[in-house]
Amino acid sequence: MYLYLQNVPLTGRLPRDIGRFGGRLNALNLAGNRFTGAIPSSISNLTSLSELNLAGNFLTGKFPLGIRNLTNLETLDLQNNQLARSIPEIFSSLTRLRYLRLSGNNFTGKIPKRLPPTKFPASSFEGNKCLCGSPLQPCK
Repeated sequence: MYLYLQNVPLTGRLPRDIGRFGGRLNALNLAGNRFTGAIPSSISNLTSLSELNLAGNFLTGKFPLGIRNLTNLETLDLQNNQLARSIPEIFSSLTRLRYLRLSGNNFTGKIPKRLPPTKFPASSFEGNKCLCGSPLQPCK
């Protein structure tokens, strides 16, 4: 099952029970809307997702740790939101991840080593003023 509601424009918070689709949802694309607030923790229940695109909204809060449970994920696009804090070291479980965009947020700290620059170029991370490490500027 695929849910594409890109550029609708939907407003408000993402539903807390978005994870109710469980293992039935293969792709979720809510890019280019006007969603606000944090990404709900129930996102971790969407274990069949191969694509998660929440780019171009007004999402805040930290990187959702529940994404580590999405082991089928091939595409993760969270760019151009207002997500903050560090990018956690959760990527060892995301072995199928091929496309990653975290640019244009407020992430800080060091880029996790599990995100090699040979696989994820600088464009995956640009626009986060306080983010450092390969493939961006070295951390001081």
